[in-house]
Amino acid sequence: MPACLAVFVHPDDERFTQYIGKTITTPLGIKVPILADDKVKMDKGTGVVMCCSYGDEVDVYRVQKHNLSEKIVINRYGKMQDCGVPEIEGMKISEAREKIMELFEAQGLVVKRDPITQAKQISERGKVPVEILPVKQRFVNLLDKKDILL
Repeated sequence: MPACLAVFVHPDDERFTQYIGKTITTPLGIKVPILADDKVKMDKGTGVVMCCSYGDEVDVYRVQKHNLSEKIVINRYGKMQDCGVPEIEGMKISEAREKIMELFEAQGLVVKRDPITQAKQISERGKVPVEILPVKQRFVNLLDKKDILL
């Protein structure tokens, strides 16, 4: 949630059309726009979808489609950085998730906590959830040197 860039609703969902184009404040105090996207499923959950820079492939698609600026809140060491939430700054991702729930509970925002099943990539070696991070990569063309190297 600290990387939230926008909240999406379906453009034909009459419950929310009057809010499209307005701004909402997330429970973490971050102001984000309410935007329309026809891929939002009106009948799934509340029909409102939060979008983060690199939450999953759908988020990446929406960021590009709606020309949103990225917000990178996880550093290469798996810790929270520049997230706009001082209480979780520098924490590991798993610690930050728990702290966010504590903050929500303290604000009386949690109605119930149910375990859910999510499709999430797990790293082969570390057996931990994969977090998508934009990083520069370098490529070295060796094919034109293969005769020399072999």
